[in-house]
Amino acid sequence: MERTYRRMVLAAAAVTTALCCGCGSGCGSGSGEGRTDASGDEPARAEEKPPPSVADEVSKLIEEARAAAESRDWPRARRAVRDGIALATSGGREHEVDRAALLLALGDVERETGREVEARRSFADAMAIYRVHGDSVGRLRVHLSQARLEERLGDYAAAERQIEEAEALAAKVEDPSLKGDLLIHSGRLASRQVDREKAYEAFLEAVRVFDVAKDQRSRAEAYVLLAFEEDAMGQTGQCRRSLEKALHVFEEIGDREGQVRALHRLATLEEREGNVRRARSQLEKVRDLYAELNRSADATKVDQHINAMPE
Repeated sequence: MERTYRRMVLAAAAVTTALCCGCGSGCGSGSGEGRTDASGDEPARAEEKPPPSVADEVSKLIEEARAAAESRDWPRARRAVRDGIALATSGGREHEVDRAALLLALGDVERETGREVEARRSFADAMAIYRVHGDSVGRLRVHLSQARLEERLGDYAAAERQIEEAEALAAKVEDPSLKGDLLIHSGRLASRQVDREKAYEAFLEAVRVFDVAKDQRSRAEAYVLLAFEEDAMGQTGQCRRSLEKALHVFEEIGDREGQVRALHRLATLEEREGNVRRARSQLEKVRDLYAELNRSADATKVDQHINAMPE
């Protein structure tokens, strides 16, 4: 979902530049009074800062929705996306594709909160707009989101059909990150069907594709998924290395939500393998990160677990 939001931010790049009054201070506060224009006839008025554009406002709302989604604050994410849809709608045909991306994001939120009917409706509305505009990238994203919905509902045949539709569109798209997303969805579906080898290969290739695309957050997420498959296949050492790589990337880009997830999984692995001292040290960091993220319930659970661990 986070990638849908990032795409919208890029689409709303028409940011209005504030005008300077020309007084040399960079600020028009009171600087227009008492001055005359070039003819010396009338006082010159300070130029006013134009109101924010629809694109500016939509961009802000998408940033808010992205931040909310990262912390799994779905009510806040839903409000921000719906406000963005209303703004894009008011902007007319010029902002139809923006509206489609917002509808897609809304569908993702509805899916994550168990509102399948609403999610399908949002996906259908987004797809209709993308078809009208001949937007292959948008259509591909809708198919991937629909595949995730079918996967969650356990209809793997329907999910596979959506992925096949996305694969057909991917051949026309020169965007490594999108192809990485397709690999992630294929891997998730294979994992749900307990096809470990297929899932492992998909996630491993996704790591490589995201690395080429310089999409570090998605690369880290792919490492986490790869680690799950490696663990399920009994490759403990490989699993540890993948989690450590994910953790390193999350730390580098300042993604604390990703950091706490990777570190928590790493601590669980260490404890299971009997490395109690290392696990305790990592869990203490996990507890502190949860506290910093205002996830007090999670911090308390981890603290209770630490206290129950043998010395």
